[in-house]
Amino acid sequence: MNYRLLKNPKNSTARPTSARHHLVSVLVGEILANTSKDAFPIESEHQLCRRFGISRVTVRLALTDLENRGLIYRVHGKGTFAHGRSTRVHRHVGVLIKSPLTRENRPLAEILRGVQSIMTPLRSTVILIGLPPEEWRPELAIALTGVIVLPDNVTTSDLDNLNRRKLPHLIVGDTDLPGPRIALDHDKAVGSKASETLNSEELYFRRGQFAATELIRAFLTGEIPDADWGAAMDVASMDQFLEALAPKPFNGR
Repeated sequence: MNYRLLKNPKNSTARPTSARHHLVSVLVGEILANTSKDAFPIESEHQLCRRFGISRVTVRLALTDLENRGLIYRVHGKGTFAHGRSTRVHRHVGVLIKSPLTRENRPLAEILRGVQSIMTPLRSTVILIGLPPEEWRPELAIALTGVIVLPDNVTTSDLDNLNRRKLPHLIVGDTDLPGPRIALDHDKAVGSKASETLNSEELYFRRGQFAATELIRAFLTGEIPDADWGAAMDVASMDQFLEALAPKPFNGR
């Protein structure tokens, strides 16, 4: 069952890969692949410089990125350590919802339930936000791993503000707004085989799970989503990724 991000031609700028970004991506993969529940040491700055052939300044910047994302911490005189699966703290997922939910918005309610099912095992939460991003307090933005955008009454200025804050975001629903989005139409969002095996509520539920998972992935790797952000992700690979995040992996509805 594949859930694909629909590419929007209005936002097709590719992001080049720097030595710093490459180092972050590699270390994120190695940290998440480690099955230890407790903290464990990672290579020293000197070792990383030699391994990747880059300067110490670049290594320190990359390690600061990982520290800001809650993946590592440094102890003076002892080295750098990665949080294990039981000690890792995940930020919250925000939902920008400028129009109140109504009884007719059952699909969006199922999507939110899917998001919550991902965040709960990670000991994190879903925050519904009705204010435009320009009015958010700094402490709110810092607490978020990414934002799911419900497009009603949302403007391009709102999305520009999210980009300036370097917050990954996904638009859920049909809209002309630029950026990565997940369609609510079954034929556009999932394969025909999946539509035959899951009812409408389950499909919307799965879309919420996918959106939350992709936002976490983008935040940890430092990727700002554009039209090319995110490949097709099936349920098996999604569950495998989630299992690497926490000691209690997601186990369905």
